[in-house]
This record gives sequence, C-alpha cells and structure tokens, in this order.
Amino acid sequence: MARFRGTVKGSRSEVSRSGTPNSGIVGNLDGWDVGIRVIGRDDKGVDVFDIYRTGGSSGGVETHIGTVRSDLEEIDIKVP
Repeated sequence: MARFRGTVKGSRSEVSRSGTPNSGIVGNLDGWDVGIRVIGRDDKGVDVFDIYRTGGSSGGVETHIGTVRSDLEEIDIKVP
C-alpha cells in the first residue's frame, strides 16, 4: 500500500508516483546549475523527508539542507 505520493508537472501533463514504507520515495528537480533532491522515508512509523541542494543537471556537490519529520513541529533547515 502506498504511504508516499509525489507529483510533478512540466511542459506536459502532471504525473504522480507512489512509494511504500519499504521503498520510500525520491524526487529531483534540476535547473542547469542548481537543484533539489527530496528523499521520503519511513522511520518507525514517522514520515521523514530529507532535503538536499544539488548541482542541478551539471552535477556537482550534494548538500543536506534540511529535514522535515511528521512528529516534529519545527523544521531543521541549514542555509549553505
């Protein structure tokens, strides 16, 4: 059964994908020089999303910039 759902829309129609507690879900949005990667996962029944700044489609360094958890009100964000 799906626990996670992601959607993306570009020049065509919107598409969605789902993930289970075992598979999680990963999404990437890239410009030429900067992008983000979000990894959704289950941590003992808690939804966790780790957010990374990437080098976009040019590649480069990936930096963890934050985590969002369903069991916490606050968001832990690091500004690079």
